[in-house]
Amino acid sequence: MALLRDELNCSICLSLYTDPVMLFCGHNFCRGCIVQVLDTHNPTTDYTCPECRTEFEQRPTLLRNLKLCNIVEHLSPRQPAQQEETNLFCTYCEFDIPATKSCLRCETFLCDNHLKKHNKSVEHLLSEPTTFLKNRKCSLHKEFLKYYCSRDSTCICSSCYQVGSHKDHPVEPLTIASERKLQNSLMKLIGDRQELEEKVVRLKEQKRKVLQQADTLRKGMKVFFTKLMKEIQILQKTVLNEISRQKGHALLQVTNLMQNLETRKDELSKKIYKTEELLHLSDPLTVLMEEPDKDESWRVQDVAIYLDEMPVQLVLNRSLSRLVDISMELKENILMPKASSVLMDIRTACNYIFVSCDLKSASYVQVDQGYPDGPERFTSCQVLSSRSFSTGKCYLEVDVSKAKEWIVGMAYNSMERKALGNDSYIGYNDKSWGLEYRNGLIARHNNITEDVALGTPMQLLGVYINMDTGELSFYQLCDQIRHLHTFSASFTEALYAAFYVFPDSCISVH
Repeated sequence: MALLRDELNCSICLSLYTDPVMLFCGHNFCRGCIVQVLDTHNPTTDYTCPECRTEFEQRPTLLRNLKLCNIVEHLSPRQPAQQEETNLFCTYCEFDIPATKSCLRCETFLCDNHLKKHNKSVEHLLSEPTTFLKNRKCSLHKEFLKYYCSRDSTCICSSCYQVGSHKDHPVEPLTIASERKLQNSLMKLIGDRQELEEKVVRLKEQKRKVLQQADTLRKGMKVFFTKLMKEIQILQKTVLNEISRQKGHALLQVTNLMQNLETRKDELSKKIYKTEELLHLSDPLTVLMEEPDKDESWRVQDVAIYLDEMPVQLVLNRSLSRLVDISMELKENILMPKASSVLMDIRTACNYIFVSCDLKSASYVQVDQGYPDGPERFTSCQVLSSRSFSTGKCYLEVDVSKAKEWIVGMAYNSMERKALGNDSYIGYNDKSWGLEYRNGLIARHNNITEDVALGTPMQLLGVYINMDTGELSFYQLCDQIRHLHTFSASFTEALYAAFYVFPDSCISVH
């Protein structure tokens, strides 16, 4: 067997061939070995075979030896490093043929051929060869492992059980322990599956509620816009009718004046005809004695006729007022929370935050404001709102257009105020939730972050809190309102609006 293996070794690396190739002289080498030799060849000399020194004028072509490849592949172990380490070859083969199975009862290794001839009785337990003696025998007594010690959670042999260190421990046969372990695993898997099924049922219920909520909202919006469009149509009809009435009145005035002028024009035409006849008379005495025509009624003063827009404006104004009233009435039926009036609590402001007189905006300044110290004041550049939110739905709008960087969120009043570092920052602890914009937009709670996609630059931020359902949502208020992120939590305390102000920044609340 050793001679056969020597014939299958490469003369360069002295190991079993790997992808064997042949030169024209008939000698075989590993492809990688011979390529390395040829690559280091001196260009001033001819190429030579490393074994017989046959010379080649040009770099020799490498021919793959298919026969040798098949032999090497058949004889090489499936896992060479493992086979050499454990030497798991077939017990019955004359040559070193790798074992594919082992019999736990006979303590033998079997190749594919001898595996077919081996007794297939249930008493013969077949296993992978790598799990044979090493894992199934006691390292101390070299006996088969037959028992399981539940105290130490380990498999033991008979000697360990009878006279060894596990003598007084609770011990049971491997089959029973294995069955119990599988039963426990099975029960756990069944429990996990049941839990998943319950979650699926809950998600289905949530899906049903979402569909129902969307359908209700859609119907409400349809009714809202139907009524609104009906009122707009009435407004349009009212205003257009008033314009038509004013137009008719003005046109009637113009028409009457035109008719009067046409009548006067006809009378003047007749007088012109009569005067022209008098020009042909030869008796000037008759002409001069005739009374002159002093009728000046044809002279009509120019009248400025225009469309009176004031009634139209009055009708439009009254109709718009009615439309606003109806819109407000319809809006109240939508149950949309109004923007809450939020003021900043100067008692919580850091000494480098300037709070405006109306308590609506906070700016970072480099001059210490000299606020009196107290337990509520932050050492970090933060400020809380004076109003808290503890029940129902609340909504506020925050203007961040003058802040290059910002953090806006909600926090408990019990949040740490004096901690060094960023432990007291909004979102960096378990008592605050924040939306942070620095290098990008992220949502943060308990210092766990999640990236948030942001399209256009942020100008106005909407913050919506539903204390009953435990939701805190952020929206980008722009031409097309975009949902940014929603936190879901069981709020255990009242929430305060929280703002972190960076240098050269100002944050305002509406």
